[in-house]
Amino acid sequence: MKAIVETVETNKVRLDIEVEADEFSKAVDQAYRKLVKTTSIPGFRKGKAPRHIFERRYGKSVLYDEAFESLFPTVYARAVEETGIAPVDQPDVDVEQMEDGKPLVLKAQVTVKPEVTLGEYTTIGAPRGTAEVAMDEVDFQVEMLRERQAQLVPVEAPVEKGHFLTMDFEGSVGGEKFPGGAAQGYTLEVGSGRFIPGFEDQLLGMTKDETKDVNTTFPADYTVENLAGKEAVFKTTVKEIKKKELPEVNDEFAKSVASKDSVEELRKDIENRLLESKEQQIKRQHENEVVQRAVDMSTVEIPPVMIDRRADEMFKDLLERLEARKLTLDEYLRVTDQKLDDVRKEMKDAAGRNVKTDLVIEAIGKKENIEASQEEVDSAISNMSAAYRQKPEIIKSLLMNQGGIERLKDGIISDKTIALLTSRAIENAAHEGQAAEGGATVEEATETAKGATADSGEAQATAVSEETLAEPAGEEKTASAKQPRSRRKTKPEQE
Repeated sequence: MKAIVETVETNKVRLDIEVEADEFSKAVDQAYRKLVKTTSIPGFRKGKAPRHIFERRYGKSVLYDEAFESLFPTVYARAVEETGIAPVDQPDVDVEQMEDGKPLVLKAQVTVKPEVTLGEYTTIGAPRGTAEVAMDEVDFQVEMLRERQAQLVPVEAPVEKGHFLTMDFEGSVGGEKFPGGAAQGYTLEVGSGRFIPGFEDQLLGMTKDETKDVNTTFPADYTVENLAGKEAVFKTTVKEIKKKELPEVNDEFAKSVASKDSVEELRKDIENRLLESKEQQIKRQHENEVVQRAVDMSTVEIPPVMIDRRADEMFKDLLERLEARKLTLDEYLRVTDQKLDDVRKEMKDAAGRNVKTDLVIEAIGKKENIEASQEEVDSAISNMSAAYRQKPEIIKSLLMNQGGIERLKDGIISDKTIALLTSRAIENAAHEGQAAEGGATVEEATETAKGATADSGEAQATAVSEETLAEPAGEEKTASAKQPRSRRKTKPEQE
């Protein structure tokens, strides 16, 4: 087989493909053997009609079409591999010659991945701050734990702010009851602001079993139009008064909420968790800053098909998330006060930025000769195995069936590339004397790169597993050179 590539226009090439006559003839013969088994021809048993009889009845074009459909995916994949192009869409195919005894001649025009012109990304300097945890942040978390362990206990005192009431009420406007204006055994935290303005304040000082008319006015912008701005009277009876009782912070409390032996251990555990969370946040912010600067200084002309496909993926993801929350698209648009066209436009804009970012990171990775080692792939699969409680060989099989291994490698390479960019940016900032107070030194920058690279396997285990294992087998998100569909235009058959 021969394959020659020629640039047609920006991001579009034409493959001139010539398949040897013998290979095409074999494909036609295989097509005949396949089709003759399913056709009935008078005077012959199924599958026994000679080829010339079959062709006389159904025409050679039937065999040629079947031969083309079975042969093209393999031929096209070989041509892509030989020429080294990177298709991002399905090809448009013209059949120049297709007849027995002659080579099959095709011209396939396809959109390819664009070339990226990188900026001076190696000069980016950006310090990364350090995380600190203040003691009042730990105190706040301890109080949150106390709140979760709080109990409500009855009191015989008059109602105060912060008390929890069980009450019956019945409302009326102009002496007339209205829908939703009455309840029995309703629980309310006084001072929470859950009721219309003025209602909760008038409950202060009431005692158990006391009944009182609470006079209020519905807000002018109240959601129920026929009540908006109207004066109302709620006949209210307090049935029970409770107050929140918080547990004492002691060693028993530490054991009950976090299985720690002492309050000191509990506070240290909270501090460590807060520190880890802040460090991860600072790390992500720094990565975003450095990557964005690398993207901004690079140029690339992105084929519209890449942006459209990414936007479609984002929209599909939105629909799946809404379905998981049992929301319809119309409900989402109503709640967010958006129109579908606006959502689509925002997604398309975001898709353009995301595609450019991916292309730039990929180009930097190639320029820096960054690769995913088998050890790193195995480590990521091991992490996925632990996360999904499946044997590693099962995870690997699922990934291989769905093209996930390549996506896993791409993700690892991307993470390592970003780690290189950020560590170099920290080092540049340190060399230039621009590191902020608490910023990293050159030595710390090197350790940062090592840590980020080590983390890439675990990160990719989550990213790829969520994407790949959730998809039906065989479904692909990008155009593949392995099993392409073609938009074929065939010239008139030559007899």
